[in-house]
Amino acid sequence: MLAQSTTSILRCRARPAQDDDQVEVAASRLKDIALINIGRRLRLYNETTKKVLEGLLNDRNQCAHPSEYNPNLNDTMTFLGRLIGVMETLGKQRSVSR
Repeated sequence: MLAQSTTSILRCRARPAQDDDQVEVAASRLKDIALINIGRRLRLYNETTKKVLEGLLNDRNQCAHPSEYNPNLNDTMTFLGRLIGVMETLGKQRSVSR
């Protein structure tokens, strides 16, 4: 199933914006790390950004699953700041490439 979803996303990359719903449906079936890897393969971002996204995913997973890790307010603000920063950077890159 993962290979089939990956193929769907890769095909949708070259299609017009009207197929955005298909991309969202396919993306919702993938694990987060697979989406990060697909984004890199599609050259939506560089290797450095991919590593930042993987680090943010790891931090999110530590908080989302039962563990002894309990982030404080500063940890949470730092995480959100990094996440928003990556999103802003990707948004700027996308608007420049259009």
